[in-house]
Amino acid sequence: MGNKKLVMILFIIAIIFLLGYFGFMYFVRNFPFNG
Repeated sequence: MGNKKLVMILFIIAIIFLLGYFGFMYFVRNFPFNG
């Protein structure tokens, strides 16, 4: 069955999304914005 492959793809997408989100928040927090 292809269920395992689908789960793996969704899992990888979720990890990439979380890493990108936290990386973006970390970047925004440490970026010297003027306001």
